[in-house]
Amino acid sequence: MPYDNDFDDFENDEPEAIGPDVDEERDELLRRLEAAELRAEEAERTAARRIPANAPRPQDRKPKKPKKPKKLAQQAEVEDVEIIVTAFGDEFRIRRSALQDNWQFFAASAVGNIPGMLVQVLGQQGFVTFCQRAMEAGKKPTEAAREMWDLVGEELGTGGSGNS
Repeated sequence: MPYDNDFDDFENDEPEAIGPDVDEERDELLRRLEAAELRAEEAERTAARRIPANAPRPQDRKPKKPKKPKKLAQQAEVEDVEIIVTAFGDEFRIRRSALQDNWQFFAASAVGNIPGMLVQVLGQQGFVTFCQRAMEAGKKPTEAAREMWDLVGEELGTGGSGNS
């Protein structure tokens, strides 16, 4: 029986030349693919540079308000004076020494109860006057209390309400 080898026809060691049409099509496909990748990258970069219309405006560009120099806490304790805080068109008088031994003020300040601290600082009548003036000014209660406490804190040398 003769030895039959089906692969005799394929033993030619010369590689077949790929036609010019196939090479050109492959190169064209590669160019299109690279161009598409470049367009996608450029679109991502452009999208990253755009600021959405509903994004909040940067806060660091607002003009800074001039601040009064803070008194040191030690200076404030030594000076036993009556301070006057002007807010909402009215003057409020506060005696610094009256707060040093006031347990209600101490308890309210321990938990950050700004309205409770204001009642102790301004007295009941002063707090009622403060509430009336703040309502007339159209302020919300928490906003008015923080604003007033910041003013009181600056005068007492203890700072404002902070971030709380």
